[in-house]
This record gives sequence, structure tokens and C-alpha cells, in this order.
Amino acid sequence: GFSTVAQASSLLAVNAHATVETLFDTAANLAGASTAVGNSATQISATTAATVAQATAIKAFTVIGLIVYELSDTAAALAGASPLVGNGASNIAATTPATAAEATIISAFFNGSHSYNLTDVAAALAALQAAAGGGAVNITATTAATVAQATAIDLFANYGINSYSLTDSAANLALVTDSVGHGATNITATDAATVAQATAIDAFTNTGGNSYVLADTAANLAGGPAA
Repeated sequence: GFSTVAQASSLLAVNAHATVETLFDTAANLAGASTAVGNSATQISATTAATVAQATAIKAFTVIGLIVYELSDTAAALAGASPLVGNGASNIAATTPATAAEATIISAFFNGSHSYNLTDVAAALAALQAAAGGGAVNITATTAATVAQATAIDLFANYGINSYSLTDSAANLALVTDSVGHGATNITATDAATVAQATAIDAFTNTGGNSYVLADTAANLAGGPAA
């Protein structure tokens, strides 16, 4: 049957050689159990999500059956978990945004589901493998992305929102896909734009502002958008 840590402790106080079929309790209680109580169980199941520290303590028990738990901790703590602890979790959830490096480690654990938001510089996000980028919920670039970087970020199969600003040459910005252009917040051209390029940039329905300087023939400028 199922026993809490308190119940198993009481049982062992009466019979030091007693065994428990399933130790079933909160992660905090399981992690705080004595070695005798933990090792007396055939299997262990946490009723609440465990931190990395708690799961590490629980995994230290020598049971012959399964140890079942979910992990919920900061991205830094999850990325620092041992393979034994990370791979042993059924599901993993980060309570803080993960950097690209942290997400790469978390997504590599072999378990059920991974849940995390990504926040890092655009270059780091764009360089991520598909598993780490696609495994995220929301992705936020903390620096302006080039068209190439934003395109890479936009291709991830994450199911949340991507947040980035675009900064690149006017030629590159004018040729960006609708998905990338519409998905940006602010768009900034790093060199002068022709009227045709500025018109293409202004056609995007990005949520922020567009910034560019116009440089073209007088005839084109007379019919172009205001800079």
C-alpha cells in the first residue's frame, strides 16, 4: 500500500526491518526522510513537484522499484542537475526564463515534457538547435536581431510568442519574410533606405516603430513615405 514518510517512520520504529510498498508523499517530505525510511520503500512517488535539491536527495535512496517525480525549479538549477536527476524526472518545468545554454541542457534530458521560456541575446537564440528552441514556450531576444537571426528564431516550433526587434540594412529588412517582419516589435535600418525599401518596411504590421533614413532620387522621394 501507500505510506507517507511519517507513517513509514512510525512503522520502522516498531520494526526496523519493515518494508514499505510505496512511499507516497510531498517532495519536501520525501527529501527530508531518513535514509532508513527512504531505503525501506520498494518504490517512491512524489505528490508535488520537486526542486533539483529535493530530487537529488530522493534519488539517493536505494530502492528496487521506480522513483517518480516531476522537477520544477529555476532554469539555472535545472541546467545544473545531474543526468541521473534530470533524466529521472517525468516532466520538467522552469520557474524562470532560461538562457540558450540552459535550455540546451534542459531539453537534452530524456523524460516527458519540458516547459521553459527562453530569454537571451539574439545571436545565442538564433544558434540554438531545433530541440532547444522548439521546446520553449515564449522566446525573447534581449538584443536587436538581424534578419538572419530573426529568421532562425521564427522557424522554431515553439507554441508561445516570439519577441524581438529587427536591426539590419534596409535591403535586408525590405526582403524579410512577412512572418519575420510582422512578428517584430521595432524595426531599424542601419543604412539609408530607398523609397521602395522603406515602403516594404512600412508594410509590416510590427507592433513597434520603424526607423530609417530615406535616400533616393528626387522623383522617387516626392512620391515616397515620409521619413
